[in-house]
Amino acid sequence: MSELLSPLEWVFVVIMALVPLAGLAFHLWVMLAGRGKPDADQESK
Repeated sequence: MSELLSPLEWVFVVIMALVPLAGLAFHLWVMLAGRGKPDADQESK
């Protein structure tokens, strides 16, 4: 399989695989990190 793509093309394949995984990790981090904070509408009451 390695003969199908050049080394530069493999770099792009790896980048294209990591971008969605990084987005998923960031999304989960934002969701879990914000769990302990009160909501904005609760602060105004």
